[in-house]
Amino acid sequence: MKLWYFFIQIIGKIVLIPAVKIFFKLEIEGRERTKSLKGPLVIVSNHKSFVDHFLIAVALAFNLRLFPIRARADIEQMSRPILGLGIRIFGGFLAKTKGKNFDDLFDVPDKVLKNKGVVLLYPEASILRDPKIHEAKSVGAEIALRGSANILPVAISGMDYFYEKDAPKLIFNRRKIKISFGKVFPANCCRNRKILTKKIENEIRALYEPGYK
Repeated sequence: MKLWYFFIQIIGKIVLIPAVKIFFKLEIEGRERTKSLKGPLVIVSNHKSFVDHFLIAVALAFNLRLFPIRARADIEQMSRPILGLGIRIFGGFLAKTKGKNFDDLFDVPDKVLKNKGVVLLYPEASILRDPKIHEAKSVGAEIALRGSANILPVAISGMDYFYEKDAPKLIFNRRKIKISFGKVFPANCCRNRKILTKKIENEIRALYEPGYK
């Protein structure tokens, strides 16, 4: 499956780059920081819309060592017929909230990071459309610590209050958005999960531009 995800994501990236340019005015900051990255890596971002996975993939440098990226998605997104199917095809996996034990909750990301792969997740744990950064949950820090991974903070600006019904309007009115990549740091830079969780939140907040237009 890893080979399938790799090829489908590379093809998807090639197709999505011109598509995103048609519908969005995309500004990218810090892309050069992603040119030489490799796994094990956890990409952490704020979560503004149902297309965030794809926007981040487009904004990343064309670095083959980053792919495939396994995105952690909640049950609301995965249960939607078209969106959920798209996420699964492109390597997304369901964020578990129940399991036989603690290890079972992190089965997929543990395996990905153990094989020096890349996981994409949203520490806020759900789509939050208002123009601010919310408190990070500890899941991102836990996954990164378990996988002895590096962490890449990302912020998406300009997608506030974007709903699925707004998508057709982009044909006539391209939305200006910005993807900002921060500096990579190791998960073991902090003494414990609580401190690392706060650092992740602060790194994303520092990159985010509320009211970006």
